[in-house]
Amino acid sequence: MTRLSEEEKRYLKYQIYSFRYDNPWISNKKIATRVNRSIAAVNRYAEKAKEEQVISNPKLWLNFHFRKAALLLFEDKWKAFKELQEYDGVYYMSVFQGDWDILVIYDKSIDFSQVPGYKGQVIEGLRGKVFTQKVKYTSWEPCLAEMENLVEQNYCKESHLECEPYCPEWDEEDWKLFDYFRFNVRKPIKHLRKEYLISWGKYEEWKKNLNKHCTILMFYFPEGRYAYNSLTLCFRTAYEKFIVQLFSQLPATSVFYKIGDYLLMNIFVPWDYTYQMRIYDIISRLLVQKTITDYTDGNRIVHWYYDVGKSRIS
Repeated sequence: MTRLSEEEKRYLKYQIYSFRYDNPWISNKKIATRVNRSIAAVNRYAEKAKEEQVISNPKLWLNFHFRKAALLLFEDKWKAFKELQEYDGVYYMSVFQGDWDILVIYDKSIDFSQVPGYKGQVIEGLRGKVFTQKVKYTSWEPCLAEMENLVEQNYCKESHLECEPYCPEWDEEDWKLFDYFRFNVRKPIKHLRKEYLISWGKYEEWKKNLNKHCTILMFYFPEGRYAYNSLTLCFRTAYEKFIVQLFSQLPATSVFYKIGDYLLMNIFVPWDYTYQMRIYDIISRLLVQKTITDYTDGNRIVHWYYDVGKSRIS
């Protein structure tokens, strides 16, 4: 068996990500055939990529149409973070260091001014669909050069994202399938079918319509998740598709979503400040060109979500 070089190993991990991004249910056997590698090699490096957090399990993000989100300010963010976990209707929160303290997603009417230490809000509105773009196989120098070139050309046209959330009309079996596959759609279904007697036809029908109701989030971090600093950008823009195209040049997964009229994105940049400053320089150019306005940003510290009566923090 031919020993793979480090570059070949790296590229094979990317290929596994790429095929799974296009089809989260594709088997390693099919990937092996398409990349002309042994099944053993694909199995091995798929597992290594998961262990190293180069590739995530494909997970489901349900795009409810009635969820709202807000970026909030508090005198004591940690106290507010704990307090809000007890509020009915709060679905997800992140604590930030930056221009806001807490991002909260919720689905009931909440008067945040009644939370102790409330100072105000940066933005509030309906939360749009969460989505990613497939990451290209590249490195930081060429990708940043391409981004700088795109900004320099300034050929962007006014455009808005069409990503309205969709409320599923699911029956009990649909919801059981969602709960089972929520954090990994590649899980074997046999255990669920034994417990609930869900038919194969029902499963296939659920899969076929899944993209109407959910985003399947698949992350790729070439050096592993913790090699990158997470930065959340928030701004208004009349050029939403251009901005998504621009930040999709990055070699690690970027996540996009809207809150009201604002476009937000979570980007992942190496801890090397040289790269971080080039990102900020690109943002500065966009502000000068007025491609974006009302810019704010923050670094996520920790997040929490409500899950069937359980508090989960990570």
